[in-house]
Amino acid sequence: MDHIKSKIVISASYSDIDKDFVIDELQKTYWANSRSKEMILLSLSHSLCYSGFIENKQIGFMRIVTDYSTIAYLCDVIIAEEFQSLGIAQKMLSEIFANPELKSVNWMLRTKDAHGLYQKFGFTPTTRPERYMERSQVLI
Repeated sequence: MDHIKSKIVISASYSDIDKDFVIDELQKTYWANSRSKEMILLSLSHSLCYSGFIENKQIGFMRIVTDYSTIAYLCDVIIAEEFQSLGIAQKMLSEIFANPELKSVNWMLRTKDAHGLYQKFGFTPTTRPERYMERSQVLI
């Protein structure tokens, strides 16, 4: 595992994103499988994105929607299937949380099955769900 993790290069540069990889991987997920290519590309261009690479091949992606001051929403966390459970997500999250521009923000995220991963970084389940509301997009 450490052998693979030591080869990972992490970039927060938009120009480094392999957009085909991100589109393909997101369209396989339960949370983004109805997003169009255009919608995914627009979301990338308006977010802080982190990409993980091994030998110039993208194998991971994480997107943050933030104002860099008060709030950051971590979303679209994907690791290519053959690289899952190798600590890559942890390495990428460590890099994100080390970003000095994000030190003052309150973080939030939604997950169906990765609570253990995020708890390692201080996330806790909300105890006041009645305070959270959502309005889903209307797809035309």
